[in-house]
Amino acid sequence: MMTEPQAKASVHIEEVPKDLEEQVEELHAQILAELDRIDDIKRHQREYCVPVSVCQHLEHCIKETEVDIQKLLKQNEFLEQTIEELEQELQSMLDKSKAKEDDARTWGYAQ
Repeated sequence: MMTEPQAKASVHIEEVPKDLEEQVEELHAQILAELDRIDDIKRHQREYCVPVSVCQHLEHCIKETEVDIQKLLKQNEFLEQTIEELEQELQSMLDKSKAKEDDARTWGYAQ
C-alpha cells in the first residue's frame, strides 16, 4: 500500500490590489476625521452648553417661585384689606373717644 506524499499545508496570501488598499486608507482617514469632529462637538458642549436636566430643574424652580409669588400677592392683598379695616376701626374709636373727651370737658370732668 502506497500512500501519496502528504502535501505541505501552506498559506497563500493574495496581494491586495492597490486601489482597494487606498480606499481602505481613505476610509480610515475619513473615520479619524469624523472622530475628531465628534470630539470637537463634545468639547464645545461641555464648555458652552447647559445640560437639559439643569434647564428642566431651573424651569421647575421658576414655576414654584411663580406659585409662591401668587400666594404672597394674595396674602398681601388680604393684609392690606385688614390694615384698612383696622385703620377705619381705630379712627372710629378715636372719633368716639374724642367726642367723649369733648363731652367730659363740657361737663367739667376733664382738665
